[in-house]
Amino acid sequence: MRKKFHTGACRQAGNQRGCLRFLEQPWPLPPPFAHLDLERAIGLRWTLRDIKGKRLKLSPVSPADLAVLTDLGLIEMRDDGPVLTQAGHDALD
Repeated sequence: MRKKFHTGACRQAGNQRGCLRFLEQPWPLPPPFAHLDLERAIGLRWTLRDIKGKRLKLSPVSPADLAVLTDLGLIEMRDDGPVLTQAGHDALD
């Protein structure tokens, strides 16, 4: 998880100790599906789970879903099909 630093809060903290405690707080990155509607985001998360669990024969993935997940950098295509990238694993955690 990356940390973001907001210097305005440091100025408001008034002392260095308070500022350092503030800067040590983790600031989460926006989720990969934040720009999508809820139903679409849920469907894509299930697709990621199916890819991770190698359940593609039971529930085939649509080409549109593969394209979206590839564009988001959550999967990559290999010889034996789609696999999760590290960002894809992080999205499921």
